[in-house]
Amino acid sequence: MAVEDFTAYTETDPNSRITVTANKVAWSALQRQESAWVYADKGAAFFDGDFTHILTVNLAAASSGGFLMAWALTNDIDGFRTIDNANGDGLFLGLGAPTGTDETVGIHELDGGLLYSDSYTLVGAMPHTVYVKLVRDESVGTYGTFYAYIYSDAARTTLLDTLSITLHSSKKDYRYIFPCQAWVDDTTLSTTGYTEDLNISLTTTAPSVTTQAATSVDKTTATGNGNITGLGVPVATQYGSVWATHINPTTDDSKTEDVASPPATGAFTSSLTGLVPNTLYYSRAYVTNSVGTFYGAEVTFTTLVDVPVMTTNNPTEVATVTALGHGSIDNNGGSAITQHGVCWALTSNPTTADSKTEEGATTVIGSFSSSMTGLTAGTLYHVRAYAVNTTGTGYGADVTFTTLVAGAPIVVTRSSINVRTTTATGVGNIIDIGGAAVTQHGHCWGTSINPTTADSKTTLGTGAVGAFASDITVLTDGTTYYVRAYATNSFGTAYGNNDIIYPTSVWGATRGHLTVLGEHLAYTSRTGKKKAVLGFDI
Repeated sequence: MAVEDFTAYTETDPNSRITVTANKVAWSALQRQESAWVYADKGAAFFDGDFTHILTVNLAAASSGGFLMAWALTNDIDGFRTIDNANGDGLFLGLGAPTGTDETVGIHELDGGLLYSDSYTLVGAMPHTVYVKLVRDESVGTYGTFYAYIYSDAARTTLLDTLSITLHSSKKDYRYIFPCQAWVDDTTLSTTGYTEDLNISLTTTAPSVTTQAATSVDKTTATGNGNITGLGVPVATQYGSVWATHINPTTDDSKTEDVASPPATGAFTSSLTGLVPNTLYYSRAYVTNSVGTFYGAEVTFTTLVDVPVMTTNNPTEVATVTALGHGSIDNNGGSAITQHGVCWALTSNPTTADSKTEEGATTVIGSFSSSMTGLTAGTLYHVRAYAVNTTGTGYGADVTFTTLVAGAPIVVTRSSINVRTTTATGVGNIIDIGGAAVTQHGHCWGTSINPTTADSKTTLGTGAVGAFASDITVLTDGTTYYVRAYATNSFGTAYGNNDIIYPTSVWGATRGHLTVLGEHLAYTSRTGKKKAVLGFDI
């Protein structure tokens, strides 16, 4: 058990009678009539079931008839007498001086405004310090029994007395705890003392939950159903449903969560989202309190079929009237793919009613390429990957590209070399000068894909068919760059594919770069060794 930190508690003290430190709440000449107290809000029904609290209390001085609560559990923030007059409930440990010299230590129960008490009197002059253990045992009596064990020593080996109250009316849960609570009536009788080293311990129990069959199962959504059959002690703080494509899903998998405490036991529903069509899922209801997370039995459901899930990748080998389209079938939607390819148009979001390729039926989940022909030179096109199953046609996102101007050069980007911390060497190749002499060529680069000559660039002047290299400079260490070779003639500027480099001082001799090759990446080390890297979308 940990000592309560009273500096985290809330203090109401209009006349500055109370001093709060980490482990002690002291009061000086605090009058019965003052609305003064210190409390913590532990949350609804926090003190639920059995508990044991240990604390030290002291009464240093008191007027004859002075009285104060040195510990209390309630569901109201107020003084003792105010709660009593409002027919409230609570458990209390009181300190008083009936004769002005003898100290009374008493426990009290307020049950709907009815007061029940038991007390022990320490004879002799103040100050008195006693060491107390407070226990609620709900297994004793119909509604439980409240005990106070009064000791004369801090080790709690010398027992002075045992006080007890058989609790009344019903089993009650409490929210607020007080280490100091004024009586609050119309008298000026006062007390001086303190409460110190309060430890609270709850007899914890696990919450419980059951899982019911999922309902409203659709292509990408479903409704999870559960029933909280026990809130546990302390009361549960989170509940919902978990799901995955493997057995026994946990809260480490996909989940819903209600972070508010359940108001009561009973049924609840959860919205399961982000599901994949035609997929078998495993789901469990769960509930969590400080003891841990507990699950209901596992249920399964299968989402409905849908159109294929597609990704469109950037076209490559873009020429005047041709280009190579790239896409990926990410999920067949639950039925066989009968046709797939790419479709394109001059307007956004083309469909298979526009120009398209047809690569036929496939069972392959993954990337594919498809040649686009019959294009017009110097034209902006929109392209989407597509696939057809028995449910319908699924499309990837809209991607644009521009065909080369007729007569423009044809250029490709090769893998960069000598990638350093802030520099690199770009490599390119003019395949064809086009319909006029190349007046400028080199490399352009930037931090976004498809850099142009409006970005950083080298200018190598006139060019001819063949390979060339550029010194790429003023790079930032640890930043990803896209590099493209370019060549310009009187018909326009043509660009090669994207080469990705990552200059960094961290990689040392192993640093290299990535080159976009259709739907794949190729990694080239600093030493020139190459390796294909599959399955990435750029």
